Amino acid sequence: SSVAVATGGGRPEACTKLRRPGPGQLVVVTANLKKALPRYLADDTSLVNFARRVVEVVPLAPDALLLQEVVASSAERTAELVGSATGGTYAVVAPAGESARVGAVGGQDVIRNCAIVVNTRTLALEGRAGFAASRYDSQDARPGVRPRVKEQPHCLARSLVHDMSVALASVHFVTNQKLASAALGYRYKGRWAAEMAELMSARYGRAPEPRAVVIGG
Repeated sequence: SSVAVATGGGRPEACTKLRRPGPGQLVVVTANLKKALPRYLADDTSLVNFARRVVEVVPLAPDALLLQEVVASSAERTAELVGSATGGTYAVVAPAGESARVGAVGGQDVIRNCAIVVNTRTLALEGRAGFAASRYDSQDARPGVRPRVKEQPHCLARSLVHDMSVALASVHFVTNQKLASAALGYRYKGRWAAEMAELMSARYGRAPEPRAVVIGG
C-alpha cells in the first residue's frame, strides 16, 4: 500500500509518513488488499491489520482509499474498520462486484475487483461513479486461460473542508501470467495506463476550483 498527498492542480507525491496537510491538500491511500477470492474472505485479520497500519503510518484520517483485489463485502469491511480505527466515517462510493466476476461479454469474463472509499466527513461524491474497461484481444490470452475485461472504477469527489475537488481512480490491470507473454503484458499495461490517464483528463480535467487527479493501483 502507499500514500499520496493530493494538492489541487498538482501531482500526487508518494511518501511513507505524513504530517498534517496544509490548506488545499487531501490524503489518499491506495492498497492492494488481496481480498477478492472466496478462500481469502473468511478471515479478516489482514483487513484489521491494514486499518491499524493506516493509523500508524498516516497520523490523520485519510480522505479516500483506493482499493484493489477486493469484492463488495471486503471493501465495505475495510471502510468500517478504517472508520473505527480513525474515528471517521467511510463509505464505498464506487463498488467492486459481489464477486470478482460480474458477468461475461464477447467470450471474456468481466472482472470488477477494485473499489473507491471516501471519508464522508471530508469528501462528497459528485455525480455518479463510472467504470473504464481495460481489455485485450482474446487471442493474446495465455493458452488455457479464459480472457477477461477489467472494469476500473473512477469518480469525482468534492472537499467539504477546502475549496477543491479530486478525481479518483482505482486500477488493477490483468497480470502478465494471464497473457501469452510477459512482453505482451507490459505492452498492454502501457496502453491501459495511457487510456486511463486520457479518460481522467478528458472527464475530470477542467474545473473552476483547484482539482487533483489521483490514480492508484
